[in-house]
Amino acid sequence: MRRLFAIVAVVYLSFNFVVDAQEERDPRLDVPGPEYSTRDLTSCQQDVADALVRQSINEYKAKDQPCACPYDFFNDGTRPCGEVSAYIRSNGEEPLCSRDDVAMDTLRQICDGDAGVS
Repeated sequence: MRRLFAIVAVVYLSFNFVVDAQEERDPRLDVPGPEYSTRDLTSCQQDVADALVRQSINEYKAKDQPCACPYDFFNDGTRPCGEVSAYIRSNGEEPLCSRDDVAMDTLRQICDGDAGVS
């Protein structure tokens, strides 16, 4: 019985070591949704960022491609896109997936009246 316990303990500890040693998870996978932001934004900046994110995602999906962002789901709706999303892959597409993806300069220009929202 002790031998079995020792084997289980070694396997358990080895597995935890391997899991800890794996490469860190890509932080871009942790974008919880389009309203996510780590910045303090004014109401205007939030509205503009939300509109730009929606526009970016809609433009990507108009090409009949379901996975713009990690939190999007495949067409069958069974699982999130995650690592296969255009946001993660380096295929030339760079959809905006959260408020943080919109440049502050753009938000300032639009909300300060230097540019109009089309």
